[in-house]
Amino acid sequence: MESWKNPSRPAARSLPPDARWPATGTESGIVQPQRLQRFARVDRLPCAAELAPWIEYYWTVRWDVGDEFPMVSRVVPHPVVTLSLESGSVARFGFEMPAALVHGVITGKFAVDITGSGRAFGIRFRPGGFGAFTRVDVADWTDRVDLMSTAMPGADDLLARVLAVESDADRAKIVDDALRLLVPEPDPQYERLMSIVAGIIADPTLTTVESVVERFGVAERTLQRLFQRYVGVSPKWVLRRYRLHDAMSYIDRGRDDFADLAVELGWSDQSHFTNEFRAVVGMTPGEYQRGI
Repeated sequence: MESWKNPSRPAARSLPPDARWPATGTESGIVQPQRLQRFARVDRLPCAAELAPWIEYYWTVRWDVGDEFPMVSRVVPHPVVTLSLESGSVARFGFEMPAALVHGVITGKFAVDITGSGRAFGIRFRPGGFGAFTRVDVADWTDRVDLMSTAMPGADDLLARVLAVESDADRAKIVDDALRLLVPEPDPQYERLMSIVAGIIADPTLTTVESVVERFGVAERTLQRLFQRYVGVSPKWVLRRYRLHDAMSYIDRGRDDFADLAVELGWSDQSHFTNEFRAVVGMTPGEYQRGI
């Protein structure tokens, strides 16, 4: 596969500019991350090079909020599937701990109560990466959290081995070794999808499906099939979600010209932008800027 160079974009990338694989994810999405940092420690680790075509990175989080009150963590999710190996003092997502979970693409607002204490090791796939890696129908997982054993073999054994070691680096090595055994054959269709997603992230002026079709020389029906097969949501949804992430990133850096920002990122006017922002983020752009 060809090497990519990551073009500039308004939000921070999660891979360095000289990475062989294109950035198909950003650091955007956590709503008011400074609140989360008061109670939780979040880190990222690279996966093994052999897994990079499918996996963006590993993430880890430890939290302890005590028993007095839950902390609500709000996220504007990316179009990705995530696997998590978790332990803790209380149930999460309706599952008793410890548990190995698969989280499908969340299309709406996502908020989770963080209670008690716990720890998680996550595998963040690229958009489409989970479908390409496992060959499962990703659409079946959209808006769903379930046990990882329903999607990948050996999940319970992997959970036990990860929980048996303390350091995140040791956990990453265990996961690397386990996933290496499952690496699929190259998939040109997935590689094509990945280059399109990387282009959508890199260029905020791509705001319509038509503009993507023109930029990448792909038929709209083919584009729809690619996204449905690998990502589990439509290309229009992916476009709107990344442009919403861009809006959050711009506001984080001080922009308050919401009417101009709305048109710039593809909304017909400020009203439509505000309504969608509120529906997904849980507050208006102005409230988000003020840290409400």
